[in-house]
Amino acid sequence: MKQDTEAELSSILQKYDDELTANARAAEQKKIEEQKLSSDLERIRVKEIIPAMEEIGLALRKRGYDFEIIEKAMLTKDTMFPRAIIGMTVFPKGLKRANVGKDHGPHVLVSFQQDVGEIEFGYEVEQKNRRGLKESGHCGRYKIDQVTRELVEKQIVSALKRGLFA
Repeated sequence: MKQDTEAELSSILQKYDDELTANARAAEQKKIEEQKLSSDLERIRVKEIIPAMEEIGLALRKRGYDFEIIEKAMLTKDTMFPRAIIGMTVFPKGLKRANVGKDHGPHVLVSFQQDVGEIEFGYEVEQKNRRGLKESGHCGRYKIDQVTRELVEKQIVSALKRGLFA
């Protein structure tokens, strides 16, 4: 092979090898970032979100209400929060859990979802009335490192105020 042809081939191959190396590094970096995000999200869920939900739920129980925390929220396909990671359903006084989802009274689902390092707080209320409407709304969106137990408590109360106790 001629020297200039060999040099050109070598240059092309080196450029391609450099691109492969860069792509492999980028893929590894993305994997590391996704693992950190997943770890941070789980830490926030366990140390901030669940304890706040439990504390508010116990305060509700003292007043005759009930609640249920839904891990990896099993939501229907028509939910406003399809990527919910956890939820809290509040059962008003006199509403038995067995009646939720039927034609008996409202309930609230406070959802938290991850989206590019952010957690979104919202609510959904099923109020079986003349029209059988479902109301939902957003309460706030925060970076994972902004989420504290105090913030979670405020967001849950905000969702309850806007949804169930409006």
